Amino acid sequence: MRLKQEADLPFGHVLEPLHLPTLQAEAVRIAREHAGQPEARQHTFNSHSATSTTHIYPLANPRYKPPETVGGIPTITKETYQMLQSNPKPPLKLPRNLPPEDKPGPYQAWSASYPSQKALDVPPRALVATRYVFQQATTSSRKGKDTVLVFVHGTGFCKDLFLPLLDAILSSLGPQKSTNITEAWMLDAIGHGETRKLNRDEGRDDSFSNYDRYFNEEDCARDIIQFLGFFLPRQTRPSSSPTSHLPTALAPMDEAEVSKEIERDVILIGHSIGATTSMQVAFHCPELVRSVICIEPIIVPFEFAIFDVHPLPLWALKRRDRWPDRKTAREFFDKDRFYRAWTPEAKDLFAENGLRQEGSEVALASDRVAEALSYHGTSNGFWIPAHIDHFPPQIDVFYLCCEEPLILPVDEVHKLIGGRPNFSFAAIDGGHALHLERPVETGGLIANFIKKLADNPKL
Repeated sequence: MRLKQEADLPFGHVLEPLHLPTLQAEAVRIAREHAGQPEARQHTFNSHSATSTTHIYPLANPRYKPPETVGGIPTITKETYQMLQSNPKPPLKLPRNLPPEDKPGPYQAWSASYPSQKALDVPPRALVATRYVFQQATTSSRKGKDTVLVFVHGTGFCKDLFLPLLDAILSSLGPQKSTNITEAWMLDAIGHGETRKLNRDEGRDDSFSNYDRYFNEEDCARDIIQFLGFFLPRQTRPSSSPTSHLPTALAPMDEAEVSKEIERDVILIGHSIGATTSMQVAFHCPELVRSVICIEPIIVPFEFAIFDVHPLPLWALKRRDRWPDRKTAREFFDKDRFYRAWTPEAKDLFAENGLRQEGSEVALASDRVAEALSYHGTSNGFWIPAHIDHFPPQIDVFYLCCEEPLILPVDEVHKLIGGRPNFSFAAIDGGHALHLERPVETGGLIANFIKKLADNPKL
């Protein structure tokens, strides 16, 4: 595993380079504002014990600029926000976008200059991640590569919702020594969970600023590439306090260190657009990833996915996104069709971590307008089927969906991945949020896939 600065890709590239000077400057600022060590907490899963810590690191720069208008409506203004809050059925139409053409050529992972006019330089922002180091990782002697799980949530969700799934995966895997999983990371994207709360708590008004409200799948992919390449620790250090060597503000590695080979496998586990994002990471930087596990990814084949009126933003705008208090919100989750199939634990976690205080009320950290606007624009990750023939064959993929997927029907999934030796597939009863409705069954399937990876290591 290592991040190459340049690589030739058979389909060209979709992602812009990271701006290295901004990364370094932002890391210094964050270290100054969040100096010290994080609070280490003991977390007990059914079959494993872990030490958890929360960390802060820069988001990738530059950011993509959202479209100026959608159906004639300005995308990011106070007036537009107020209008969309009061009218959940506006005539939001998308342009008829075509999938990107294959243009083989070089991809540059990072650069010392801003790469594109369409990129947007933004004020300082930070991202939040939680790290779980398993106790067995610091006490047992292991052979072979360590394995790190990295969880990527979808739009409108948050990192902590993966906890029941991680618990189910660990329970199904059994003894630590069988898989060498030493730690797990859960990442909150811009505008979501603790990341949204952090940026607001630092006194920055992100109510109507496009770089905080516009969750762009390509920016998110670059955030993950930057995290894996520059911030993910090269090893789980054995000690009585396994996270003591990691400060609250993660420090980036220099270019020489980034380019070194490291004996560590990373498995990305993404849900919804988080799964789509994880696929983009694997497409562009296959050397960073051992495997990708996709739970209900949002991908569309161009044969039938050109919408006059996009269903996802219209659905998002109909969601209730604020309540008098957390208790009322939690009671709502039991009744609403979107949440009611979730396990009680998942609802409790979302009430605790997916809401923010807004005056005397509580609201979704990623409210309905922010979520709706995030679905607009030309997110090339949706067009993964257009490049699927170029997916790196050395990366194993587990595609997990419900019997009636949100976007791509099961028969279309079979057409997409059928016959590809590095793709596995499973469909189970449930809705789009499989890991929240059926975490035990979902975790069991994922654990079986991870066991197969452990039995067939790749160099």
